[in-house]
Amino acid sequence: LPADCHPLRLPLSEITEASDLARIIGDHDEVVVYCAAGSRSQRVVEAYGPELPHVRLFSLPGGVGTG
Repeated sequence: LPADCHPLRLPLSEITEASDLARIIGDHDEVVVYCAAGSRSQRVVEAYGPELPHVRLFSLPGGVGTG
């Protein structure tokens, strides 16, 4: 990872609303969310992105298995 990237663990079992996600990501203003296949991360971005306009949320297309 580049030096300016700081991985955060986003356990879906602990994220039930946008405030949970905001608490975990703290003051980061750009976050790439990923999972194995990309579907769960896309759901997180779609569900909580509109509620966190100060954060640019991205889903890694295809997940970590892409390649």
